[in-house]
Amino acid sequence: MLQVYSYFESEMQPQLRTTLEDVQRLLAEAAHQQAEGQQVLILDTRSAAQYSAEVRRGPRGGHIPAAVSVPRPALLDPDLRWLKTLGEQKQVLQDAGVQFPVDSQSQDAQQRVLIYCNGGVAACTAALALHRLGHRNWAVYDGNWNEYSGSELPVAEQAQNA
Repeated sequence: MLQVYSYFESEMQPQLRTTLEDVQRLLAEAAHQQAEGQQVLILDTRSAAQYSAEVRRGPRGGHIPAAVSVPRPALLDPDLRWLKTLGEQKQVLQDAGVQFPVDSQSQDAQQRVLIYCNGGVAACTAALALHRLGHRNWAVYDGNWNEYSGSELPVAEQAQNA
């Protein structure tokens, strides 16, 4: 007989997922958003070599235009092979341009952060870090680089400054 120790009921949270169409709309609206003071940050959590197109995984090399490189290992402690401390993770993400709320009341005005990698694993590491640090306005691009690089949307190979 199977013994059940706990029960978990999942609930869809569509705000934590973004699609190719969302990314396409974001790129088209980027200039307008900057002029309006709205901020969206795109984090590429693949390796620096993939970001710069030195290594290609997918139909094309490079990265989504305006994306900032934060390779997954930057969030990990190489000795522990686990996540860095929250303070270290926050510094890595702030150095990339992530803005954190001053207090829990200011979360609605937070900058939107879209995260991607090749298939979702590395992006979810950054999403976990953002969530643990109190940032609630993020989403993982579901199709990731595998889908984006196969589309006709623009690709960049030059580094973006945070």
